[in-house]
Amino acid sequence: MNYIKIGTWWPFTCEYAYFDIDSYEADDIFERYGVRVRYKKEVAFEGNDYCCIMVKFNKRYEHDFIKAMNDLRRKILFIPGHGDYLDFIDNILTQIEEA
Repeated sequence: MNYIKIGTWWPFTCEYAYFDIDSYEADDIFERYGVRVRYKKEVAFEGNDYCCIMVKFNKRYEHDFIKAMNDLRRKILFIPGHGDYLDFIDNILTQIEEA
């Protein structure tokens, strides 16, 4: 999984963090699905071109956001040099759980 749901107390809003690369491959996918996100924060990781991006959007887009995340995962895995994408995410999530 290349995204994490972040709890929010607003009833009509979703907040997520997802993992992308510095060429922002998710942007085109969001546009294709009609998902309008508001970008909140971005964290870059040293030594590679992966980043974690936090977004907020209307709850009505949640299903399409998840479909977009599946497309993003497949797209990044086919980009040369990014075969470790899922391993990188697993490593980061493990570090967060252990903290």
